[in-house]
Amino acid sequence: MNIVVLAGGFAERLWPLTERFPKALLQLPGGSILEHLAANVSRISGINSMTICIDAPQEKLFEAEAANLASPQGMQWNVARHPVKGSTPLGPVTKLRDLWLERRLYDLRAEETLVLGADNVFGFPLPEFLTFCRKKRSSGEVVAVQKLESQIDASEFGAPEVRASGVLSNMVEKPQDTEVDLISTACYFLTPDSMEAADTYLTQGLEDNLGRFIGWLAHKRQVLSYQFTEEWYDTGSREGLLNANALLLKDATSGSPSIVHGALRRLGSVFCAPGVEVQDSILGPNAFIGAEARIENSTVSNSIVYEGAIIRNSHVVNTVVGPSSVIEGSLDALVTGPGTRVLAEERSQR
Repeated sequence: MNIVVLAGGFAERLWPLTERFPKALLQLPGGSILEHLAANVSRISGINSMTICIDAPQEKLFEAEAANLASPQGMQWNVARHPVKGSTPLGPVTKLRDLWLERRLYDLRAEETLVLGADNVFGFPLPEFLTFCRKKRSSGEVVAVQKLESQIDASEFGAPEVRASGVLSNMVEKPQDTEVDLISTACYFLTPDSMEAADTYLTQGLEDNLGRFIGWLAHKRQVLSYQFTEEWYDTGSREGLLNANALLLKDATSGSPSIVHGALRRLGSVFCAPGVEVQDSILGPNAFIGAEARIENSTVSNSIVYEGAIIRNSHVVNTVVGPSSVIEGSLDALVTGPGTRVLAEERSQR
């Protein structure tokens, strides 16, 4: 079994926060998004190789992270660097195909491969998914599909069409004006034949998108769905990142502020990293406060405040505040970049 984690791309939905910083390395309670994924992977038995596919400009950031990621005993994470042509990174199908053609790090022709999106937070153990796949080994590819209690807007997700037998009949990427109760995740079990099919798919000039590739495969041979009801989030959007934060806060060891002046009221799940200073504020529910941040006379709920940020006289809700920012006033449903300044005197002058 090979593990391939796809960690490239521009994460434009989280700009300006991720304009120069990979979303997979964003911190959440208990570690980065990638650390949480690696911890889930480390529970899998029978792994022969583990690889993180990145875009070359991010090499140093990921190499430093990979050295500290959880892994099965005696194994190491490899980092595969892929070139960026102009301002455009290679797509995920091309990256997989290139690993296969170049036999880089291992031979994808010989073994099954679990392909994961680095920005995914799974509420189910990955070994359960692989147990299902191995029982269905002769059936070919498998995609993990979340079964929802009610229908949602599908415009941000892959919408699988699944027969009663569990066989995938089609995959529609981000359909507009469509509501679904099944959504696909970036969790794929691929066979050695899948790699050869990826080369054929790209040779035909088809879109370099894993969901569309899986849909194309489903028209040629049997692709199974693994349906789960546990929580799952794509952290590539503000809503997904905040939902993943809320999920991980449930199991996090709640950190308390290092320094408290005056009154502190905590509502629900709150995690404070080391060095946090709080004065006369309300934190929570679902608040993650990064290292050395300062919260003064403010309310922070369902939000992430990254390291070194200062929040004064503010009401921050449903928001991600970038590191080293200074915020005075109210923020609702925003993502700010590093070093953002929203000051009271500036607001009064507008």
